[in-house]
Amino acid sequence: MSDIVKLNPLYTFDNFMVGNNIQAYDTCVAVAEQPGRNEYNPLFIYGGSGVGKTHLIQAITHHIISHNQDIIVIYISAEMFVDQLIDAISKNNTEEFKANYKQINMLIIEDIHDIIGKERIEKELLEIVKYLNENQVQMIFSSDRLPKEFFELGAGLKPKSVWGILSRIPSPDYETRVKIIRKKAEIKGLNDIQDDIVSYMACNVASDIRLIEGILNKICIYRKEEHSTVTIEYLRKIMKDFVLEPPQIPLEKIMLIVAEYYEISVEDILSNKRMKNINQARRIYIYFSHMFTNKTLQEIGWSLGIIDEEYIMRALYRIKEQKRNDVKLNDQLDEITRIIKDRFMYWR
Repeated sequence: MSDIVKLNPLYTFDNFMVGNNIQAYDTCVAVAEQPGRNEYNPLFIYGGSGVGKTHLIQAITHHIISHNQDIIVIYISAEMFVDQLIDAISKNNTEEFKANYKQINMLIIEDIHDIIGKERIEKELLEIVKYLNENQVQMIFSSDRLPKEFFELGAGLKPKSVWGILSRIPSPDYETRVKIIRKKAEIKGLNDIQDDIVSYMACNVASDIRLIEGILNKICIYRKEEHSTVTIEYLRKIMKDFVLEPPQIPLEKIMLIVAEYYEISVEDILSNKRMKNINQARRIYIYFSHMFTNKTLQEIGWSLGIIDEEYIMRALYRIKEQKRNDVKLNDQLDEITRIIKDRFMYWR
């Protein structure tokens, strides 16, 4: 085996938290179990930073190597590939370079978008890809974007025929983030981490899951030095050290806060009841869902079982109009805003 990139022993399928990324997970498992199959070769994995691309790629590699110790693998970053090829070109060893790649059983290139604009590199890589594809050698590529966004392919060279199946890893949703946090906390010995701490982290780390590692490391240090339970106040303090995106608060959390504030049940908000207090709570839920999430009006409506988008727009408009001269309502909205920020946001 030729393994250029060092494999992380924790990056296995067993340690990967499955949620809204299940389609990408299933595809990677299929590749690991039957590498080289036409429908999964090459495999092109794409998604934003920190969503799990490297984890899944290394999980595939671990699985394949465990079943075939003699397999010859080149696992390399695009930057390393470029450096090696440029060195070969400068020494007039291009054919020897390509010949070495054509003798392998598996090729993995991460961050392949780093080849953008390097025409000679693209040309040589495409030759290698076509050869390996014809010989059913499994190839895996990763990027933060689709191949059509950065490769100028020659006439008659269709993206699908070169890059195979495209598998997107979405940013993990709230439930998946909770699973990830709990798993990583367990690995670090934080088995008793409180639910409110996990929920707070899951709301504030919306996409780059690698931030979770840094936050949990700080929690480990705090508990070791202070011998104390982590509080939301401490968590809010350490989160200021990280560059975080706006929180992604689940709609059901907002609904629960509104229901608790108005002393009704979530079932009341979701019901067809038309009592004045329930109608108002429903409108306020819509107002805060629009304020604190990136959900569309249609998605907010769906969360209530309402398909009429105009109803959602009217509810928003009514609350905004009431705010103009209703002091009591403004006080209520301010109080609910404070509750939401205290529970879910690292800033106030």
